[in-house]
Amino acid sequence: RDARARGRRVFSNAPENMPPPLVRDGETIGNRFKIQGAKPIGVGQFAQVFRAIDLESPSSSNPSAVAVKIEFEDKTHSRELKALNDLQGCVGVCDVVASGAVSGGKSPYIVMSLVGENLASVRASRVRDATHTQSTTGWIGAQMLDILRGIHERGYVHRDVKPSNVTLGGGGGSNGNLDAAADRQLFLIDMGVTKKFEIGGEKRAPAPERFRGSTTYASVDALDGRDQTPRDDLFALLYMLAECHEGTLPWRSLKDAATVAEDECVKAAIKESKSRCAANPTLLCPSQGTPDALCKFNEILMRAREAPNDAALPDYDALRALMVGMAGSADAADRARRKAKLDWEIKDEPGLGAGPGGDRSASAPSYAAVAAAGGGGGGGGGGGGHGVGQQPVGQKRPPPRDSLVKLARANPAALPPAVTSLTQQVLNTLDIENVIAHCAGCLSGVVDVHSMDDVVGEVTDAFLNDFADIIAEVKERLASKRARR
Repeated sequence: RDARARGRRVFSNAPENMPPPLVRDGETIGNRFKIQGAKPIGVGQFAQVFRAIDLESPSSSNPSAVAVKIEFEDKTHSRELKALNDLQGCVGVCDVVASGAVSGGKSPYIVMSLVGENLASVRASRVRDATHTQSTTGWIGAQMLDILRGIHERGYVHRDVKPSNVTLGGGGGSNGNLDAAADRQLFLIDMGVTKKFEIGGEKRAPAPERFRGSTTYASVDALDGRDQTPRDDLFALLYMLAECHEGTLPWRSLKDAATVAEDECVKAAIKESKSRCAANPTLLCPSQGTPDALCKFNEILMRAREAPNDAALPDYDALRALMVGMAGSADAADRARRKAKLDWEIKDEPGLGAGPGGDRSASAPSYAAVAAAGGGGGGGGGGGGHGVGQQPVGQKRPPPRDSLVKLARANPAALPPAVTSLTQQVLNTLDIENVIAHCAGCLSGVVDVHSMDDVVGEVTDAFLNDFADIIAEVKERLASKRARR
């Protein structure tokens, strides 16, 4: 398993720099919560999140599962705990079960209701072409407006609204079973940078406060260093919804390609791109077409931005009406076939969401569909199972039977923007040895994440060992040629 181990070291990005788990599998904290799993289910800059069972649950046969968020030290814990306690009862906010500290009081924790998969992961792994239909995008928007309205009306602004901080519903009991309605309720998590704001007041001046949040989803005002208000959360929601529908954002490649040294320059370029989209929202979704509801959403926010009362609460009813209309915008026949299911509830079907009245674009076939059509040279790995063996919907002829990497260079429009961008970054920034190491690491990581089959693991190990031997021989030949030159 040496090759697989080498690959995993690359894939996991220097685990020697990652702190060990703060608690052990089976450990009970607070004399009540028993940790399940040797590894955290989530890791952030300041904290680790573990799954646990509540030993005081009414049902001993299927005790309630909870999430235990433990900070390495108190960085955002106090702020988050206060915000969560103040927001209890708001729709889409996790219930606080308990709090305390481990490691001799050094590492504080919050025990919360366990939620499900975040929307970034859902879209990438459970949605065809990694783009949502207008109806699902509108459904997400309507739910998020209800959540944000409740938070804002309690005097808080979240300041970090993004897909990875929005999850599906509960994580079930100790056996992992989900409630049937779990995927129909969204939750907004990570209140670590949430802050109180003052409703009303005069228009704000630029503040020296350090920027908080995600550059990708932050509003132009937030990037300028102004105190954030509910409107900034709603701009972040607009960008999130545009990404749901388009599959990416116009400035995503700028952010993904940035180094730490380039961060300020990239931030300025992102702000400029967002300003252009604010003036012309059709630029938000250039390939799928920006839905009219999102254009009007932008118009409402831009009018509010010019209002003299800078921190006035937005017109949630008008925004929600746009989202409800968008959720019902799909063709009636298509909706009948879908039975009003959300995108992640639908198994892959030929013709899904396309054709007259459908709201998927057929201009960019999925990575898997191109691979299935005969992509040689490394095309088999990125498919994820959606659409394999099927001709892309609405496409008159099969995609070119060629290497996906070559296709990404010669005809970028034939692949989703995220795939083309990632391929170009790899080719432009990594040397051959790093490319090889990352290929092995990614394959090993995918097997670890998606396969519990020992046979698959053994076959992968054998392949990676052969791969390592071949690469060693190639490197020797390269070294020999260089020496001769």
